[in-house]
Amino acid sequence: MSSKSASQIRCAQCERIESRCWCEKFCILCQSQLDVRLCTDGLMYCEACRTACDYKPAD
Repeated sequence: MSSKSASQIRCAQCERIESRCWCEKFCILCQSQLDVRLCTDGLMYCEACRTACDYKPAD
């Protein structure tokens, strides 16, 4: 296994990378469905909550 695939952030619910995640996309904090991204802790956050809480999106 390559180190790149081993270090990819996975969804905390389905354990898949963001591009293959089948979970409903909504912010875990405010339940917004706008501009939601998987972050480094494996949870999804909207742009406003990512900015306010300094969460980094998984890339």
